[in-house]
Amino acid sequence: MASASTHNGVPLLFRYPGAKGRAIMAYGAAYKAQAAGVNHLIIPFAGSLAEPLWLLAEGALQDDVTLDVNDANPHVANLWRAVTTDGALLAELTRDLVCEWNEMPIDRDTRVAAFKALRGQVNQTTFSAAPTAGLYGSTLQAARFLLFQATGYNGLFRVNSAGKINTPYGTEKDKTPRQLNVEAHVQSIQAAVRLLDRCSVRVTCKDWRDTLVFDPGRAAEDTLVIADPPYHGTFSTYTADGFADTDHIELVQTLADAPCRAIVTNSPSARSLFDDRWDVSDHEVRRSIAPTAKGRGDAGEILAVKRVG
Repeated sequence: MASASTHNGVPLLFRYPGAKGRAIMAYGAAYKAQAAGVNHLIIPFAGSLAEPLWLLAEGALQDDVTLDVNDANPHVANLWRAVTTDGALLAELTRDLVCEWNEMPIDRDTRVAAFKALRGQVNQTTFSAAPTAGLYGSTLQAARFLLFQATGYNGLFRVNSAGKINTPYGTEKDKTPRQLNVEAHVQSIQAAVRLLDRCSVRVTCKDWRDTLVFDPGRAAEDTLVIADPPYHGTFSTYTADGFADTDHIELVQTLADAPCRAIVTNSPSARSLFDDRWDVSDHEVRRSIAPTAKGRGDAGEILAVKRVG
């Protein structure tokens, strides 16, 4: 069972497949080099938002940078909407929900029943359209999502073909339910709020293609896109639409042609998608989220940096 924390200086509000909080140091030098001097940062696949949070914590982004945060998963987008516009209330509601969880009897049957009820509430979240921004729920729904990710199996997030979350309940190795760290959850939210307050943040819930909008008055070197898509050849049903091979190809080609700097992380099987407009390097990173123990541990990844000029 997962609890929020801080890792490598990054506030980890929740565990999420593919999140870069634990791998950030493998890519840190490249992120800093590409972020130097930019005034517009685009994150098409937000997830845990580890990359911009780390850059902000390291002082590697200039003040008042425009930060476009997007995720096609409306639960994730709504969470970052709540952090950036309603952070104090989100922290308060999360504290209340986690305390209520901890006050329940510590037996598996009770916790499983509570988790299923919570999953039902999250699945019943109503997302309404906001002008120019996409779909948002309430701050209470964002707090429920945080608790759900903390109590679900190994930080997984998956949906079925109908778009409904079907992640199972999580537990510790000895099958004994554990208490959640209330203060860790609250402090991670507060830390993220402080960092993101230094930016002009715009949160959206759109297809990644619709996020790559560039100001014609802004020089190409002033905009950086950090793309961390669902990895090629791995589980990708974070939304009902998934992420196909054709999406990977289109993403790489779109960024190669776009007037911006760009960094893409992916699995080694995606190496052939990158042509001579990219510098591609290999890295070993720690993966802590996978359906089975075999899928966790050190794994190979690639980091592709678009050549400028």
